[in-house]
Amino acid sequence: MRFLVALCFSYMAIWGISIEDVFLHVEKNNLSLQASSLNQEKAILKTQQVQNSHFGTLALNGNYTHYNDDRTLAPMTPPIAPNIPTDDRILSLGASYRVVLFDGFGMRQDVEIAKLGSAMAALQYNQTIWSLKRNVVSLYMAGLKLQQNKTLQIEHLDALKKLETIIKEEEKIGKRAQVEVIQIETERMRASAGLAQIDGELSNVLLTIERLMNTKTKINFLDPIAMEDVKTLPSIIDSEVEQTSPIQMAKMQISQAQRAYNKTKSSNLPKVTFETLYSRNYGDGEHEDIYQASLGFQWIAFDFGVRNKQIEQARLEHLKTTIEAQNQKELLLTSLAQAQNSTQKAQESYNLAIQEAKLAKVVESIEYEKLKEGVITMQSYLLQNVASHRARVNVQSAKYTLLESIYHYLILLEKPL
Repeated sequence: MRFLVALCFSYMAIWGISIEDVFLHVEKNNLSLQASSLNQEKAILKTQQVQNSHFGTLALNGNYTHYNDDRTLAPMTPPIAPNIPTDDRILSLGASYRVVLFDGFGMRQDVEIAKLGSAMAALQYNQTIWSLKRNVVSLYMAGLKLQQNKTLQIEHLDALKKLETIIKEEEKIGKRAQVEVIQIETERMRASAGLAQIDGELSNVLLTIERLMNTKTKINFLDPIAMEDVKTLPSIIDSEVEQTSPIQMAKMQISQAQRAYNKTKSSNLPKVTFETLYSRNYGDGEHEDIYQASLGFQWIAFDFGVRNKQIEQARLEHLKTTIEAQNQKELLLTSLAQAQNSTQKAQESYNLAIQEAKLAKVVESIEYEKLKEGVITMQSYLLQNVASHRARVNVQSAKYTLLESIYHYLILLEKPL
């Protein structure tokens, strides 16, 4: 099995990796997700802890005391019998059990709050996944832009090298001036420096993707994404917006604040407890058994307004979470509308970039013929050559900007990518 996994990673390192595979590796290995998963486990344990606390506590007790005078092994109760066992060294062993029978339903609210906390931890995990996917999309598209730019830059550099060879040969026979040789050499060096810069930026992007994947396997190539493989933008449906993690989280925060408010109000009701105790005291070779059971009642009649202030704070917190939930929905709807507008703008820019690249290619061909005929200077041709190269680069840049906008819109709705 390990061999197969290693083989798969080796294949990936040689042939590259798709964006879907990056998503899978991030969801499986990302450290932030692992930490978020631990938060889920902690929240589940917290819920179980609160639920189990309703059963009370059973304690085992032990005590050894040395007195200055003899003491009875058990409290004296009438009728007082003669020869009651006493000792100045008494060992006591026993057990006690205490449980809250009623606290104004405060413990019930604690359980509900803990359950909501567990559900919110699961939602937070889901939000972390989508946040990481957004990061992956941005990095992947940036990597594809650089990858395509690198290919185009290499083609541009190769074309300049061929042209440089031709110009140098023509300069030897007197058809070209030395300045034209210097011009083409300078442009070739500029293109070479641009290629080195692209290489550096691409390496940084790939390293960041590897870090998100939490892998030591070297990624050398990102699989391109075809426009036809990307889904069209779905319309904004209110019911689907309501099901997204941020909105569900906001709703649970409202419920949690409501439960906390209810718990605070329960402090106005009395608290009833039950406690039982059994112990056996040893001394002077004798022992005495002691058993007691008690039912406790406590009701705070007056606390100078402390509880009222706590209740009011809890009410305001509930109101605050309600407002924040509405604000969260408005922000999401605004982000979706902005993503739609960005996608539409990116589509128009992509169409324009394609048209400009076609025009630049035609103009470059015309200028090249003029150069061969000696109608224009090398400087004039190089300007058009660079413009044509940039136009091709702009097509790739616009393409992946469009794809990134589409992906980000789907991520906001938490739709499959």
